[in-house]
Amino acid sequence: MKVFNGDRIILREIVGKDWHDIHTYASLPEVSRFQPWGPNTEEDTKAFVNQILNDSKVRPRTRYVYAIIEKVDNNMLGSCELNIRDFPNRTGEVAYIIHPDYWGKGYAT
Repeated sequence: MKVFNGDRIILREIVGKDWHDIHTYASLPEVSRFQPWGPNTEEDTKAFVNQILNDSKVRPRTRYVYAIIEKVDNNMLGSCELNIRDFPNRTGEVAYIIHPDYWGKGYAT
């Protein structure tokens, strides 16, 4: 499992048991307000995590999803994702979702 350490956060790959922590923010209307999904039911969130786990086995791998863990209290405060869209042209996209309890605290800047 890949892990990246920062000053305030740790990024580690999503695991199956993360569905509950993800659901704490994916089920909130304000989090998905401008998204094409949500707010999630528990089944939606479990399906999302299962898709992440399945996508991590695809080769060549094009999707990398990480839990954002706060170092101070070890809480998951969100997730971030890298999607490779075109290998030859080296293009992709980065996305992130942060629990509203952590909005405005500099984690996404």
